[in-house]
Amino acid sequence: MSYADVHAVPDTGGVIVNQTHLTPNGIPLLRQHLAAAEKKTGVPVLVGTDQEGGAVNRLKNFPPAQAFKFPSPKEMQSMSNEAIAMEGAKVGRLLLLAGVNVLLAPVLDAADPKTLMYEQGRSFGVNPADVTERARQWITGVRQENPQLVVIGKHFPGYNVPGNSDNTEVFDAETLPQEQARSQPFFNTPGLDGVMVNSIQYKAIDPSGPACFSKMIVGQWRARFQDGLIMTDDIAAKGLSISGTARSNAGRAFSAGADMLLTLDNAKLAEAEQGIADALADPSVSPEERAARQSQLDASVARVVSLALRTRPASV
Repeated sequence: MSYADVHAVPDTGGVIVNQTHLTPNGIPLLRQHLAAAEKKTGVPVLVGTDQEGGAVNRLKNFPPAQAFKFPSPKEMQSMSNEAIAMEGAKVGRLLLLAGVNVLLAPVLDAADPKTLMYEQGRSFGVNPADVTERARQWITGVRQENPQLVVIGKHFPGYNVPGNSDNTEVFDAETLPQEQARSQPFFNTPGLDGVMVNSIQYKAIDPSGPACFSKMIVGQWRARFQDGLIMTDDIAAKGLSISGTARSNAGRAFSAGADMLLTLDNAKLAEAEQGIADALADPSVSPEERAARQSQLDASVARVVSLALRTRPASV
């Protein structure tokens, strides 16, 4: 999934858009180029956006949405279940109008005070059970208006630290039992099609590197959801550039089990593709492991294509 360009036909299976794309001038251009890409491949492009509410409002420049306020997850903590579901319905309806078919939300992080998600108002609560229930109501509303939408919860296994992993290395000292308790919303919230794995390093769980490169952490969710989509956060982000290049990061994320790699730097696309090729041809692993990685790639492509085909209107 690459950063969208409204002036070009995408050459990736997915694009991420924000308020600079979802404008009166941007949307027609984007639709034109998405249609050209689908005509070429026969498969719709996945178009994702982070419409969480509050400060994370990617619909702010989309005219049909400008009349509405989108409360943050923190604000929704004080709302009734019915009101939260209505907020979800509003988001689902407007994303459908905007041509977005992948919702990179809700945030399912049970976040303590003084952590990034808590301070930014992006968490539905401190308690995992509360997060699960509020997210369930919101997704119910979203799907009521937009049943074809692909819904990706984030940031697995749970973002509960002050630092911003987009900008620097971030560490979480939680033990495995603590992480498993905090990650429950990702397993118990119905309506998810997949998860985005974060870039935090859980040293007490897997000292090998960030969660998105950890086969053990990625495998926790895959073990329960064989057909679900697993994607990374931005593999070219500054915080991950400390760990390696976009090429090496892509190879590590793929080898850990990610189906879709996200980069907001389109200049890094060729590197990311090469990183996957490196992992497939890695001479340091056994022939059996290389065969397993090829099977993994085939399964990932199948998951992505299946979800993309589902986003087509029922009449098509």
